[in-house]
Amino acid sequence: MTAEDSTAAMSSDSAAGSSAKVPEGVAGAPNEAALLALMERTGYSMVQENGQRKYGGPPPGWEGPHPQRGCEVFVGKIPRDVYEDELVPVFEAVGRIYELRLMMDFDGKNRGYAFVMYCHKHEAKRAVRELNNYEIRPGRLLGVCCSVDNCRLFIGGIPKMKKREEILEEIAKVTEGVLDVIVYASAADKMKNRGFAFVEYESHRAAAMARRKLMPGRIQLWGHQIAVDWAEPEIDVDEDVMETVKILYVRNLMIETTEDTIKKSFGQFNPGCVERVKKIRDYAFVHFTSREDAVHAMNNLNGTELEGSCLEVTLIAVDWAEPEIDVDEDVMETVKILYVRNLMIETTEDTIKKSFGQFNPGCVERVKKIRDYAFVHFTSREDAVHAMNNLNGTELEGSCLEVTLAKPVDKEQYSRYQKAARGGGAAEAAQQPSYVYSCDPYTLAYYGYPYNALIGPNRDYFVKDTILETHPASLPLY
Repeated sequence: MTAEDSTAAMSSDSAAGSSAKVPEGVAGAPNEAALLALMERTGYSMVQENGQRKYGGPPPGWEGPHPQRGCEVFVGKIPRDVYEDELVPVFEAVGRIYELRLMMDFDGKNRGYAFVMYCHKHEAKRAVRELNNYEIRPGRLLGVCCSVDNCRLFIGGIPKMKKREEILEEIAKVTEGVLDVIVYASAADKMKNRGFAFVEYESHRAAAMARRKLMPGRIQLWGHQIAVDWAEPEIDVDEDVMETVKILYVRNLMIETTEDTIKKSFGQFNPGCVERVKKIRDYAFVHFTSREDAVHAMNNLNGTELEGSCLEVTLIAVDWAEPEIDVDEDVMETVKILYVRNLMIETTEDTIKKSFGQFNPGCVERVKKIRDYAFVHFTSREDAVHAMNNLNGTELEGSCLEVTLAKPVDKEQYSRYQKAARGGGAAEAAQQPSYVYSCDPYTLAYYGYPYNALIGPNRDYFVKDTILETHPASLPLY
């Protein structure tokens, strides 16, 4: 080999080594040089996997735990030819980025949205305040909001005699990353669970993998078919708002426990401190005259027993404290739809129709069942009331039924959310079915009520963008 050949070979090896150092997803990108310059300037790594390109995670020199929940923001309406070299300078201006995940398509362009996780919660809040509607390109505004990092699954179809420990053990056998299982006692029988549980996972990814594995038809628990879905994400209430809350949310009450009994128990520490109590089935809202009295009562009564049942007591944000819709009595007199709770997952619509139609053949028009509850539509109000009076508290296929009249949604409120979520007017809203059970988000979804405008704030940036008209529930696993 000549000196010239040796030099050429070394040059070739050097070029190959340099090429090998370019991360997958960056090599061959339209803006490869700009991405490499960004990595050199910041010291952050960048790699593409599972349909996303991850910048950082953790950042250089990071020591300590993963950032807490609430540190991530969702970024929507990103032009498809905008990449990290343009996004990072914008988002690092308001705080230190822990990681940025840009969703990528097969053609090398982005999918129009990303997730930016900051090292601290206050930085994420600042990003929402200052960067929402930021003009990234002339006439192109970014949508920035808090990300819903949901780590909790709803699992239905659980045998009602199973205890929390048994459910935790069984779920942990078939899925990974289980942190906790939340099980609620039946309102009618505290020795039984309600046929469902909420499972908390260590991360959103672990929960997403578990959901995929537990989908109906893929696996059974205790020989039973199960239902699985995302639990409604917890709403992150500002700490300053929570500091003003003086309402307690009390769970796991006995059905027989009265509002007067609750008021007496929670008011024992300071006579007159309880303004009012609103009890709904086996839970209640206790309104106090001062926050100090509310906190004192919570600290003293959480975990204690009231009439044989162990209480769960927490502070609750003001906006959540009135779940019941106040319906005019004249309107309620026209309702001929029953809301049936606490059904077995296996119970079919035909079985429900047969049971509720037994008093007058042909009186049931149709039945719509969703998970462990259903709506039974009658031809007349008289038949609906007669069936409710005779079947409420009875058993159907081993489960004690809770039967009530369905309640109509407030039309003005409906129209307001309809406009906010879909851009429609009151005329469009009026065409939608109006009877729903006021406390249940799945019911609202069934009847076309835009409940998802109230949760999952990411949705707003999908429905308003002509390129990304997709619901967050259909997003790829990340």
